[in-house]
Amino acid sequence: MRHFIILLIATLLMLACQEQNKIVNPENNSLSKKPTVARVDEYDYSRLDEGIGYNVVDYGNVKYSEFLDEVSSGRGKNKTTTTVYNPDKVVEIYLEQGWYADEWTWRVIRVTLKVEGKDIDWNNGSDLITGTGDNRELNFNAIFSKEDCSADFQPTPFTFASPITMDIEWEEVPQALYDELQQGNLFGYIAPDGTAGDTTPYSSISFSDVKNTISLTGAQIAHFSRYGFFR
Repeated sequence: MRHFIILLIATLLMLACQEQNKIVNPENNSLSKKPTVARVDEYDYSRLDEGIGYNVVDYGNVKYSEFLDEVSSGRGKNKTTTTVYNPDKVVEIYLEQGWYADEWTWRVIRVTLKVEGKDIDWNNGSDLITGTGDNRELNFNAIFSKEDCSADFQPTPFTFASPITMDIEWEEVPQALYDELQQGNLFGYIAPDGTAGDTTPYSSISFSDVKNTISLTGAQIAHFSRYGFFR
């Protein structure tokens, strides 16, 4: 009888430990769940301004000439200066759009794209690259969605020779969604049907309770498409 009681107590302790592990590590119970796109309209859809529409647009371009460096050789009368393309030079493109989520809340999305000279194949025949010689440039639109605060770079597809990096800051995230996103820290490609696609590697993500701001840096962008936060 004594042995039975000891065995019963040991079994109950083991079950209790297992249950506590579920509470301490809730992520272990959701690894099999596919991420979904974080959508603002599930939290404050009624506040979206239908008179303006659901998207705001910014425009960007990258110029071939921005990667040119002057190189001098010789001295005195024999000195000559030429321009060469620097594949390691970095150009930053800053984009920002904001809108009123309600009468008092100004929601903002800020994006910085960092492009190295080696990231663009200027001779790939893409219609997005206009001009000739040193006057070539890559033009694109950045469409920010009020429904999910994603960043959609168009036209697509445009694939880079090597991935560029993107920093994105989303200010005034609805409180419930802000709390939920801290549980996953996922960011990635959004498929054409609006579902979560492959996640995108990034360097860091931080959350600031001041204006409920999410800041993500160093996202690896291999091609123009639509990118956003997952939960």
